[in-house]
Order: sequence, then structure tokens, then C-alpha cells
Amino acid sequence: MGKQFNSKRRRIIRLSVLLLLISAVGCQQRTASKLLGTWIGQPDTATARAERESKKYGDRPLEDNPASNPQQSETDWQRFDVVVKFNFVSRDSLEMSLGDGSEPRSATWSVLETSLTGCTIEVETSTGADDSAERRRFQLEMDEHNGTCTGFLLSEVGADRQLGALYFRRPENNQ
Repeated sequence: MGKQFNSKRRRIIRLSVLLLLISAVGCQQRTASKLLGTWIGQPDTATARAERESKKYGDRPLEDNPASNPQQSETDWQRFDVVVKFNFVSRDSLEMSLGDGSEPRSATWSVLETSLTGCTIEVETSTGADDSAERRRFQLEMDEHNGTCTGFLLSEVGADRQLGALYFRRPENNQ
């Protein structure tokens, strides 16, 4: 009886793990689908983030949220007047360039993990003729309204917080 119980237990555990994996892959695919298409990114500011949060949560201040403090020091990204264009061509292909289309780069990308607020992606670009690749990870904090992703905040995983973040919107929503 002990062997039969352990065998049943193992099957239940295997089934549970399989269901968890299927669920995780499903979430990653849904997240990837939300990102497909063109996005325009600019350096994020504390003021812009506070405005987005105000629209999302109402006009009440969020004292413990650093984004609601516009007195925050300027980040490295904010020192540049830069616009970045990401085109998530497919669930594994990404085209990046400056906002004017210059300095284009092709890459592959994948969703590594998802959370309640966003996801972590890995972007791999070729570094040149020697066929070596550079992999970088980015945290995306999704800005969703009524089930639609209207923007996302992108920050590099492991980068100094002083670097800052870029906020991406669809070109038709870029203001």
C-alpha cells in the first residue's frame, strides 16, 4: 500500500508541475503578444511617472512611492534628448533604432518571467563579425488600462538606478 500511495503522490506532483509550466508559458505568450508592434521610448521622469500614476490611481498622492516625488534627482537617461524605437516584429524578433530610424539593430528577444506588474525580457544582439552575441535583461513594468497595454517602463536588470528608465508608448499615443 505504501508503494501505491507514493506512486499516486508522484503522479499528482508531476501533474501539478506540468500544469504550472503550462500556465507560466501561457502567461509569457500573452505578455509577448501585448508587446508586438512598434513602441516609442523616451527617458522617464519622476513628474511623468507621477502623472501616469495619478491617472491610474486618482489624484491621491502615494507617499511611499518614489515616483510621486518630482524632487528626485535627474537620471543619466534624462540628461539626453533621446527617442528610442522598438518594433517587436514577432515573439522572438526585435528591431531597435533611434526614434528617427537611425542606428538600426536587429535582435532576438524572449520573455524570461512574468509578474503581476510586468515581465523580464532578454534581448540578444550580434556584436559584429565574430558571431558573438550580447545578452541583456530588462524589467518591463506594464501600464495597462482596461486590459490593454498602453505603455511600459523599461529598466535594465542589474544597472545602477542612476541610469534611470525609458517609458515606451505606441506611436499613436506618444505625446
